[in-house]
Amino acid sequence: VNISSYNYTTIKSCDIVQADIASDTADSYGVYATSSKNNSVFNNSIRTVGASGNGIYLFTEVYNNSVYNNSITTIGGNANGVNLNGVTDTVVYENKINTSGSTASGIVSSSSISPNNYVSIHHNIISLSNSNTNGIRVLSAAKYNNIHSNTIVTNGGTSNGIDISNQERNISIYSNSITIGGSNSNGIRLTSNILNFTINSNNITTNKTKIYGIYLNDRV
Repeated sequence: VNISSYNYTTIKSCDIVQADIASDTADSYGVYATSSKNNSVFNNSIRTVGASGNGIYLFTEVYNNSVYNNSITTIGGNANGVNLNGVTDTVVYENKINTSGSTASGIVSSSSISPNNYVSIHHNIISLSNSNTNGIRVLSAAKYNNIHSNTIVTNGGTSNGIDISNQERNISIYSNSITIGGSNSNGIRLTSNILNFTINSNNITTNKTKIYGIYLNDRV
């Protein structure tokens, strides 16, 4: 479903499924929007199969959007549940997200082209079963991101419940429940020039070796 350049659009109660042949569905998305504002995506069931097949992808000049109460499953490698890139005043909440591919994230907030400002991510349930994954990932100069009250479970090695990196500003992380099931992983990881961040009242459970509840590198 492509709602690029449309405003005040509602996508609700849809069953959105890619074809079962992964090679035919790489780099395609359940819902996609660019240059768009004041849209709502809720109460949908979304399933993607191909590599880099994001469930919901909001990309560049996307303002005042709500993504909530969706059930999202991604299977391919690097296939994120919700990918926010260059959005402002956007809220993502009460979604159930399952990823099974490697290098996937439940929710990504990034700013590769234009800033990601004033994003709220809360009350989502995120489960990741493969390695090199992130429950919630914020990167590339995102600002004013508020992450709270999410439930995140990772089962693969070298994974993070919440990963913040690369020149973020004004990040709040609180009241999240994070369970880490793989080795060489972190509940919350902050790396590379993070300024004005708050971490409090998170519940982090680990049961493997070489795991940190909270990891801050020397450039934070």
